[in-house]
Amino acid sequence: MYEGHYTNTTKAVAEFHCDEKSYRDLISPYIRKLAGTDFFLTALDVTPVERKHSSTLEDRSYVYKSNTVNGKPITIGHNYSQLVHIPEIGKDRPPWVVPLDCKRVSSNDKGHLHGIKQLKSTMKDDALPFFDQTLVCLGDTAYSANNTIAEVREELGKNLVLGVRVK
Repeated sequence: MYEGHYTNTTKAVAEFHCDEKSYRDLISPYIRKLAGTDFFLTALDVTPVERKHSSTLEDRSYVYKSNTVNGKPITIGHNYSQLVHIPEIGKDRPPWVVPLDCKRVSSNDKGHLHGIKQLKSTMKDDALPFFDQTLVCLGDTAYSANNTIAEVREELGKNLVLGVRVK
């Protein structure tokens, strides 16, 4: 297909197109309950991607950055909301997560609310192994707001345990 050169790798990635159903079929075998439990483990997070040199890129905004510039923890770029499945770690299992959904967050949206939409949509997908099963989802402090927890609990309460870090 392609020899292992940088330009060929870039070309192969650029030409790879996978519709949502094919992607779900691809990842489903890797989504399993943790050993000795009756639940699936996932995590939600919003990650900033710096794009300060892309002046013509649409919808750039100020995003948080862990390394400060001039004493301010911000940069210019996009936020991405990621929902991942955390598989069992073991001797013969790589310590990787299985990406379930990754979407760019518009500068007009709040990242944690975008993540909750992703979580609700993914949990209602009957093509995935955790449909109508117990799911534990870990999140940062942004997911601990009362209105966020209430929204999730109202719609997904019986099948979802939301584990969040509080301040």
